[in-house]
Amino acid sequence: MQQQNIADLEHLQSIYNSGNYAECLEAVNLFLLFNPDSLDGLLLKGKCAFELSYNSEDADNILEVAVSSFKELLKLAPGHEEAMLVIAYINICIRGTNLSESITYCNQLAASNLPDTRIKAIQYRQEAYYQSGDIDHALADLDLLIKISKENISEDRGRADYETGVLYTKKAALYLEHKNDPSNALRAYQEGLSFRHKDVRVYCLFAHLALDNQDYELGGKVAQIALFMGDADEELIELYFRLDELTREGIVTQSIIYAMFIALKIYKERVNGGTVELLSLAQRYIKIYPEWSVPYHYAGAALYEVKSYHEALPYLQKSIELGGLALGLQRFIEISYRVNGELPSIKAWPEDSAVMYYNAGVSFFYESEAEIRTKNNAWELLQIRAGFYKISYDAFYNYFYNGKGDSAANEPHIFAMCCNNYGIALSELGDYENAIEIHQRGYALSPFWEQLYSLSVALLATKRYQEAVDVLEQATAYGSDYLSFEDYIDLKGKYLTAIYGLGQKEEAKAHLTEVEEEYNNFIKTYGNGLTCIYQ
Repeated sequence: MQQQNIADLEHLQSIYNSGNYAECLEAVNLFLLFNPDSLDGLLLKGKCAFELSYNSEDADNILEVAVSSFKELLKLAPGHEEAMLVIAYINICIRGTNLSESITYCNQLAASNLPDTRIKAIQYRQEAYYQSGDIDHALADLDLLIKISKENISEDRGRADYETGVLYTKKAALYLEHKNDPSNALRAYQEGLSFRHKDVRVYCLFAHLALDNQDYELGGKVAQIALFMGDADEELIELYFRLDELTREGIVTQSIIYAMFIALKIYKERVNGGTVELLSLAQRYIKIYPEWSVPYHYAGAALYEVKSYHEALPYLQKSIELGGLALGLQRFIEISYRVNGELPSIKAWPEDSAVMYYNAGVSFFYESEAEIRTKNNAWELLQIRAGFYKISYDAFYNYFYNGKGDSAANEPHIFAMCCNNYGIALSELGDYENAIEIHQRGYALSPFWEQLYSLSVALLATKRYQEAVDVLEQATAYGSDYLSFEDYIDLKGKYLTAIYGLGQKEEAKAHLTEVEEEYNNFIKTYGNGLTCIYQ
């Protein structure tokens, strides 16, 4: 009989694992009629009901079935952790009921031997304290979660940094909104500044709070982060005008001025700015801070945008001499060639972030290389472009794989795009093996089809045809939602090269016939609206 029950439970579990929760619930109810004290049966019933509650019009009643089943289980096994954990989640995070009971469960679970269970218990308990108005205990649990998150940084730096940033933001909000304590709120924001948040509005609020407390250096620093992030235009424009008003009142710090430069450059239409305004501001602060690279950088940027290259060059050169920025170096290289007819020697690359070096590499390719490339300088320009991406790549790698560096590098998709662009540059330089490794790393971080395309180029160049076939099949599978017909045909052509390289001549002939047929059908269907590149 016991062996039969085990077999029945294994069958029920397989139904649950396949996602057929309604079928599983019906079957487990029948099983419990004959085995009412089965712990596994009660657990499975509760889990099925919980899963069925999602997107159900009868969610409240279904959740009650789940909770009742878990409570029956706890009568038989009072310390059953999974049952307590799900009840706590349902009551706290979904229904907002029975909070004191759920806190009791969480207190027990906080001593669990399982790390994930302990963390979830404290998270749920913190939320229960918050809902019940016990802000002091909610703050204590946030401090505990922050401590745990920092201890886990070595395991997954990116995830831990993000979670820690969210926790500090919650802590600041509790102080500000529920304890009317802006001083401690500001302290919490400041402690969490090194763990970057993803919500620009948080930084706008943080900047205003710092300015309210007359910490102008901090307020300007946070405003810089917010303005570079973008996405919340109204809040950002309001922040700029507050900074502008402060300077008119005689309150001047380098961080505030830097933030104003950023706003005038990125949001010039919204803040009534332009070349004249940006250049005027830069020249004013060059006089005040003659050894600071930033105003020279923005003076050069303003003149660069209106193609006043001779006038821009001395400003950008001075900025680079004083330390400079990655985008300033990109512009300096281009302008030096335009003015002097030769590329400058780069004595030192500026210290700047991984993201800014990635942006500089992109700008160098599209704005500089595209404009000044000749047969004589093409190779050197390619090496410089690779240099921009290498610095970006190394900084990202140091963050994600060595756990070092600034959490501003916590941008896995930008890292992946950097891998793609850096890998392309390496392939053009003939360094295919490194390109392959970098493309593979980038795709693992944040997949997109262009990375597979670039990877296939490097694989074909090294005659690793079978790997190229696998990659190209994966890339083609992205389909019409991602691929233009031109890209689709290009991938098919590379696939043809790969299978021919493997010696599969008959397959290559069949594939070529298939591609020709697809191409002809496309021309027949869309020919009248196509440009000459398809004809």
